Amino acid sequence: ALLELKNLAIDLGFRPVAGAAFIGEHSFATKDAPIASGRPDSLDVQKARDFGVKIKEKIAALQSPDTRIDLEIPGRFPYEGGPRPMVVAPVTKEDTCTLCGTCASLCPTAAISVNDSVETTIELCIRCCACVKSCPTGARVWEDSVMQTITTWLKENCGTRKEPQMFGIDAQSPVM
Repeated sequence: ALLELKNLAIDLGFRPVAGAAFIGEHSFATKDAPIASGRPDSLDVQKARDFGVKIKEKIAALQSPDTRIDLEIPGRFPYEGGPRPMVVAPVTKEDTCTLCGTCASLCPTAAISVNDSVETTIELCIRCCACVKSCPTGARVWEDSVMQTITTWLKENCGTRKEPQMFGIDAQSPVM
């Protein structure tokens, strides 16, 4: 994904000088299935600040704005095709939903509408789980078995702490 982002930036006329993959809590994480919970933490934030300082120093040291920078980012090109997008969304347990609208107000794609009930336009849902995490009564849930399987797999296979990877800030990229 980072290589693809770098190439997209170049295609749009930008000139990337560094890149990083920082850790954040997975959108599917729950209390029962923690996946990078609490991330980014204070150590991550400090690493990001240090990374920013190094980028600033790198840019300040350039001979001119036209200085060519060959930023090496690991990855495969052509990009591998990912799985087909899933057409699923969280559902609302009507018996515990108070129709407060918190889910709709926090949905970044406006996929949720609240009137006499909560309706989700599945095609607009990006499965970010903002509605699930923010529902004050726990009425927004995943009932899809595939999503539950994915969450279980992530919990079992992504449970150990990973550190950010940074590229292009000095001769020893990546910096951990």
